Amino acid sequence: MVGALLTQSLQQQQAELARVRPPVQGKPAAPPVPKKKLLICAPSNAAVDELVLRLKDGIQPLSGPRQKINVIRIGRSEAINASVKDVMLDELVRMKLEGNNGENNKLINDREKLHKDAGQIKERLNVLRPQMDEARGKDKGLEIKLQREFDELKRAQARIGAKIDEEKESGNTVSRQNEINRRKFQQEIIDGAHVLCATLSGSGHDMFRNLNVEFETVIIDEAAQCIELSALIPLKYGCSKCILVGDPEQLPPTVLSRSAQSFGYEQSLFVRMQKNHPQDVHLLDTQYRMHPEISYFPSQQFYHGRLVDGDGMASLRQQPWHASSILGPYRFFDVKGIQTKQAHGHSFINVPELEAAMALYTRLKQDYRNIDFTGKIGIITTYKAQLNELKSRFERKFGDKIFEEIEFNTTDAFQGREREIIIFSCVRAKATGGIGFLGDIRRMNVGLTRAKSSLWVLGDSNALQQGEFWNRLIEDSRERNRYTGGNVMALLSKPTSRGELPSREARPLINGVRRPSTSSDSIATSSTATLPRRKPSSIDIEMTDAPSPLASRKSSISGNSSSNETTGGGNRPWDPSLKQDVRRPSVGGSSVASASRDSSVKQESRKSTPNPGGAVKQDDRKLVKPGSTMGLNLQGKRPRESSKDEDGPAKKENVS
Repeated sequence: MVGALLTQSLQQQQAELARVRPPVQGKPAAPPVPKKKLLICAPSNAAVDELVLRLKDGIQPLSGPRQKINVIRIGRSEAINASVKDVMLDELVRMKLEGNNGENNKLINDREKLHKDAGQIKERLNVLRPQMDEARGKDKGLEIKLQREFDELKRAQARIGAKIDEEKESGNTVSRQNEINRRKFQQEIIDGAHVLCATLSGSGHDMFRNLNVEFETVIIDEAAQCIELSALIPLKYGCSKCILVGDPEQLPPTVLSRSAQSFGYEQSLFVRMQKNHPQDVHLLDTQYRMHPEISYFPSQQFYHGRLVDGDGMASLRQQPWHASSILGPYRFFDVKGIQTKQAHGHSFINVPELEAAMALYTRLKQDYRNIDFTGKIGIITTYKAQLNELKSRFERKFGDKIFEEIEFNTTDAFQGREREIIIFSCVRAKATGGIGFLGDIRRMNVGLTRAKSSLWVLGDSNALQQGEFWNRLIEDSRERNRYTGGNVMALLSKPTSRGELPSREARPLINGVRRPSTSSDSIATSSTATLPRRKPSSIDIEMTDAPSPLASRKSSISGNSSSNETTGGGNRPWDPSLKQDVRRPSVGGSSVASASRDSSVKQESRKSTPNPGGAVKQDDRKLVKPGSTMGLNLQGKRPRESSKDEDGPAKKENVS
């Protein structure tokens, strides 16, 4: 998206450099016309840092090779990831100030010399006064000599005092000069930038009042995860186009006040515009994050089969540990646990799942000692008490360095993040009484879509089956031979059996198409895994590209068909590798395009999938043949098919 938006700007920049003329002698050079910038915002610092890391790698314009661009991160240094501090505005300004020490040093030296001289004069005067008193009336010659020296020092003291006062009145001080230089350097750095990145609140910084900057386009990522008032902050600069990117099928903005929720305060600008202007919502339906084994269940259950995998995702996400019998791309470990409340508060801890997570990590490290897992593993859980206990136990066993290898966080806080391997601890272990907010399928969707190569879920099937969608996940894992039960700890205590990764040329057919290479081909203890066959549609169905969302969303605990309607805001940070169409509908005098998406997905002008109950868009429709099945092609991409909901007509078909 950024590549497409900046293509024209980059071309103009090259043309301007070719025709730059020196200023006419005797006339001041005309001030440069401020270039319009691209402002990219997100609700959290973590999400913004993810965007910056991707933009630092360059963008792909509409034509020509991949190009590096100047990206500036605006924000407080203590809240920013260390890996993006090299492009942080304050850091760049500091480096320029340090490199501009010539003038500053002169001012500092002059000022220090004046104060040093004043101090020496004061000390000498303090010595002379008692000497003059002693010489008075005793030694006339000495008295006159001391008096002359005293008078000269007083005159020198007056001159130095006058110079210090003059400096203060003229404002010619180091701090004043530093402030002038700081603003000058800020303007220079921003003038040379193509993209500025900040949190939504950070985009309203007072700094912009003193700078000459104009934003033509504003992109708000994670737009379904911020309240409407926050989304309005970056729009105050008068942009002509605003693009909202988000996933309403994941977690919404966090609003603690139930009273505020009742008045719709948690509704994002994205969702409101989605309801009012469904024709301006463009589905980004291709994901480039997850291994197809991981994305299969979320695609079917949360996006009605409309989320497809990019070409070659199976081979791209294939890892050495996928040859293991249990460390494949996707697995549900049925851990019979016990949930206990923490001493203070209402959060829960599940010790057997804690031990299983540690055993799983230990098994991975011991079986694949030659692989560097630094920064590749994430362990997430829905409960804060479980998170704290995970950190404590891992640190006691593996030391402080474990935090360089593993990131521990709650499911909600990991929204918009990703890791190669995700271990998901569900915690709930009571067969009755429900599963609490774990039953919110938006939160479930977030947890299941954070992994790139491997997702290992730790949960108690007896408890989780109380939630409709968790029960579906357990049944799905059994159908696909991705379920591990029994004595999980004993299984993880000994080396896992391995087999060769299946060749890409010789793979078994599933429903008439070849499935991607996965560890299931080498599992000796189970039959060849297959993806479940969907019910064929009895008639051809046409679908719209962007149906309007539901007015309300329900938890998976409800046992009716409406539990398949999901919401959320677990939007992952924008990925510059995504492609999409950028349209400019007129909304309220400004052009606003909303892009709804899941984990790094792109919009293509291609055949659409069926959308039960939706309006028909004639130029984007596709007739789906009855009896079509779901499978994976050679590149790991699912063919499009009828997505008729098995539980009844889908009331919500918007997908992100």
